[in-house]
Amino acid sequence: MWNLTSVVGLNKDIITGVCAILAKPVSVVNKDKNHDLGYKVKLSIVIRGDMFLLQKIQRVFMQNGIYSTIKDVESKVRPRPILRIGRLEHIRNFVEAYIPDAHDSLLTIGSEESKDSWMRFLVILSIVENKRHRTAKGLDEILRMKGVL
Repeated sequence: MWNLTSVVGLNKDIITGVCAILAKPVSVVNKDKNHDLGYKVKLSIVIRGDMFLLQKIQRVFMQNGIYSTIKDVESKVRPRPILRIGRLEHIRNFVEAYIPDAHDSLLTIGSEESKDSWMRFLVILSIVENKRHRTAKGLDEILRMKGVL
């Protein structure tokens, strides 16, 4: 875990490094009878860590127009704090601010699996931002990327 005394003054470079290691993209497709196709696509970015670090990260995010929420306990199974960025505009702000040149040198610190998950997430984000997830073709594309189809 991070040495909290060494992250007293978090600047953009430090936050970029922290995000490269700790930030995880999440895309969920749920059944929802209220939507035209019967499914809803939800995107978010989560960061898990200790509360002190998450509060400092959230403060820096807020200064850059990225709003997030922190829960003290993620769930019964994972009783640790979690920071979640959930709205599309804030996810896009996060990607633009903390994933520089996302398509070329995406998270060079992370593993290949991490890079792949970020690349899939960025494609899904593009589909959702362009409202293509509301079409059968767009939803099928998302499901294929997630490995469901």
